[in-house]
Amino acid sequence: RVLDVDAQSGEARTLIDETSNTFVNYSPLVASQYDTGKIYRHDVHDGQEIILASERDGWEHLCLFNGHTGALENQITRGHWVVRAVNYVDDEKRQIWFEASGMNPDEDPYFVHAYRINFDGRGLSPLTPIEADHNIEFSPGGKYYIDTWSRIDLAPTMALYQTSDNKQLA
Repeated sequence: RVLDVDAQSGEARTLIDETSNTFVNYSPLVASQYDTGKIYRHDVHDGQEIILASERDGWEHLCLFNGHTGALENQITRGHWVVRAVNYVDDEKRQIWFEASGMNPDEDPYFVHAYRINFDGRGLSPLTPIEADHNIEFSPGGKYYIDTWSRIDLAPTMALYQTSDNKQLA
């Protein structure tokens, strides 16, 4: 539940309320320096919009809400796969870098891969094509990221990328 509190009167109102007829798992996960997982929330431009992790369609995905009314603007990610972590959000470019699993049908559904998507749900771009389990770490400010990947038959490998164009630098 996201509450809005009037600073003058102290009166609170429910802005966004997530419910389920079965079970809602709110145990948090952590990736990089950002809070992620079941309770992920990111305020865009001081709360004008809110990006929130939601299981409203039965899968862990990201939704964009109006920060004043609480109305759902759009579901950012969707499909029969789950968002595992949000690594970086660029409010100005309206893009999100996140980790997900289960998206690639021909590989282990627990392998985590990195992706980029626009706030409107368009432009989904895979960033980690190698069939392996990936972990992404962003530099402060998000200009660069490090991808570390491995499998049971593949020793950990690390590469440095430039975020703006996903160019491998080292």
